[in-house]
Amino acid sequence: MSDKLERKDIDQPKIDWNEHAEYWDDFEEAKHYTKHIVRLLTARIDVENRTILDFGCGTGLLIDYMTKKAKQIVAVDTSDKMISVLESKNYNNVETINDELSKESIIRYPALQNKFDLIVAVSVCAFLPNYLEVLTTIKSLLKPDGIFIQWDWLRTEKDPDFGFTEEMIKDNYDRVGLKVESVDIPFHMTENDEKMEVIMAIGKL
Repeated sequence: MSDKLERKDIDQPKIDWNEHAEYWDDFEEAKHYTKHIVRLLTARIDVENRTILDFGCGTGLLIDYMTKKAKQIVAVDTSDKMISVLESKNYNNVETINDELSKESIIRYPALQNKFDLIVAVSVCAFLPNYLEVLTTIKSLLKPDGIFIQWDWLRTEKDPDFGFTEEMIKDNYDRVGLKVESVDIPFHMTENDEKMEVIMAIGKL
């Protein structure tokens, strides 16, 4: 199954995130999801004085928490309107990048030429057509003993081409040289009476 994640033409959900930027900070489902993420992050990682990369940062719902303690945060997102909402918050320790995360963007942006203590990706990787390639880039951005945490959607028989299984994540972390610290299913969301399990994975350099 992990081979499918290497394909450039994989059929992932196409979402125009710019359409959601204006209301995202007030969207109850997004706020509820982020509360779970903050709880889980706090239980596992001390972000005090850390350099952090938020990959797929959106409007910065998780950054709203992390900026209070982090030393520096680099926020990356392809949605210019989401980035604009984040920039309007005027955090003095957050640098924004409106682009994809790739080898090319590392060359393009000085903020990505440093290494990070922690990289987070919240409901991002399941939407990537080139997960393994991006995971390789993420690994290259970690400091020694740096940590990568992703929260995504658990793959189901009902939707067999979207999301991840535990085996898929472990296999791809192993491919790029990340040590799997843990993979679990810590909570779920409900949409239109349908239960959607969230998978959380922690990898370490």
